[in-house]
Amino acid sequence: MSKQVFSQNTAQKFYDFLGPRYNWFDFYEGKARARGLEHLRLEPGQSLLEVGVGTGKDQQLLQEKIAPQAKIFGLDLSLKMAHLAATRAHTPILQGDAHHLPYKPASFDGLLAAFLLDLIPQASIPEVITEFWRVLRPEGRMVLISLTEGVNLPSRLVAGAWKLAYAASPIVCGGCRPLRLSQWVEKSRFSVIRDEVVVQFGVPCEILLTRRL
Repeated sequence: MSKQVFSQNTAQKFYDFLGPRYNWFDFYEGKARARGLEHLRLEPGQSLLEVGVGTGKDQQLLQEKIAPQAKIFGLDLSLKMAHLAATRAHTPILQGDAHHLPYKPASFDGLLAAFLLDLIPQASIPEVITEFWRVLRPEGRMVLISLTEGVNLPSRLVAGAWKLAYAASPIVCGGCRPLRLSQWVEKSRFSVIRDEVVVQFGVPCEILLTRRL
């Protein structure tokens, strides 16, 4: 097991440096992101928070598809990413930490976090999911997307190689590693509505649709 730690400070510096280059990851993230956005069905007047906005591509799509029926908000640990996303999507975006969301309880009807939890140390995942629960209203929908374990031979080989690379140097993998989202959410105060895995260029990604209890 790697003794290297992809800390929050390292993550912030890494994604500040990455900036618009983050869109390169669309070659394996794009299909899962598009599928996850399909699950975010909001009623007029409702609000959505995206935690981990990246370059703002999803914010822009959400703004086009949902606004003005619903209000879109965003947050990212990287200040550079937050600025890029705000410029691109023209939505209210803050720089902040998913462990301590700067929003009041029950502020949102929906929440999206794509390729975020697979970046966070496992010991902190329950804390972050609890924060998601806190800012969502009762019956609010949450969509999580993450790298995950393989479901067929090619994707198992890719996931296995990814884990070996992560063990050698987390920064080579951008701090991300395969994660079974359902195993973490089932321990929380969310009910799982739908759990699916999509594979793009051999990379398996889990899409989890849940509801706040």
